[in-house]
Amino acid sequence: PPPPTDTSIKIIQGRTLTSKSLLHAGFRYSRDGKPLTDGRQAWRCVKRSCKCPGRLYTLNDAFHSLGKPHNHPADAADSNAAEARSKIKEMASTTTTSNHRIYCAVTGSLPADTLALLSSEDTLKKSAQRARRKLNPRPRAPLTLADLHLQPEDCRTLRQADMLLYDNASDQRRVVILATSDNLTILAESSSWYLDGTFKSSPNSSIRSSSSMQTPLTH
Repeated sequence: PPPPTDTSIKIIQGRTLTSKSLLHAGFRYSRDGKPLTDGRQAWRCVKRSCKCPGRLYTLNDAFHSLGKPHNHPADAADSNAAEARSKIKEMASTTTTSNHRIYCAVTGSLPADTLALLSSEDTLKKSAQRARRKLNPRPRAPLTLADLHLQPEDCRTLRQADMLLYDNASDQRRVVILATSDNLTILAESSSWYLDGTFKSSPNSSIRSSSSMQTPLTH
């Protein structure tokens, strides 16, 4: 058969963080076993319900050749939906952009037939959150004040503004000030301050009992 005119491919994240999918000419493939002895990687069409024999081969993550033909037409909407899901997970794990903004950025310009194949907005946001936590796990909750180690690079706002203004690092009477310079400016210009202890925000009862007060002054 003549060589294909379209040799462009996209390798994207699959359903899980460790799986990969390949998009080509409106068809979607999943990795089919280990690389062959000549270095080629086989990819199999994901349409298992119709027992599609479609195959594609790559070499060094570039298009190499087509194998058996598909027994169904191309489905561009399916490929676009898979790429959208992959982009949401990628942005969530590599940026600090909120899940809502990621969802809007990725799905905002998608055609109706692609949107119809995507899960609900809430489900996609949850998948973004899982991807974010998988690659950037939260630190272990401290059991005592001595276990509480705050690093400046971990105390920044979503806009990367520094928040750790002071930490006496005491394991007896800990004093920590979290605020930005803009927060303090607003506080200094305010004629009235409203205070409230927020003991419930502490993740551990032992830390809560040894702390005199957690007082939010700026938001």
